[in-house]
Amino acid sequence: PADDSARLHGNLLHDLLAHLADASQADSVLSQYLATHSLTDEQQATLRETLHTLLAHPDGALFFHPDHPARRETELIFHGDILRPDRIVETPTALQVVDFKTGIPRPEHRDQVQRYCQAMTDMGYPSVEGYLLYISRQQCQSLRVV
Repeated sequence: PADDSARLHGNLLHDLLAHLADASQADSVLSQYLATHSLTDEQQATLRETLHTLLAHPDGALFFHPDHPARRETELIFHGDILRPDRIVETPTALQVVDFKTGIPRPEHRDQVQRYCQAMTDMGYPSVEGYLLYISRQQCQSLRVV
């Protein structure tokens, strides 16, 4: 069904982005990813277009800027729970906590990012910003949560 296809695409995109340190590596990481995964031509095209859409978006480009060190899928322990933000980016002015979504916006997405940011604040980071990036094949929408 269509839901399974959308879920698979979301999982593939998350997996691909976990391998991407910064935008300068996009082509090589994508090529290597496609070479090591058995995907249909349609799945490959969708991943390629979605990655391009993300990196063409101003915030997407900022979150993958080569000058901003990033941690990917880092586990945080917060009040006994294991949290795993998709990306934590260190900029000169703030620590940016980013979560990628490929589905429709839901209130719990905001709660999730707010919890990630609270964990980072409790760890002593003075300036923490939280973002949700909703990504599809043709568009990317960035929402600042915190």
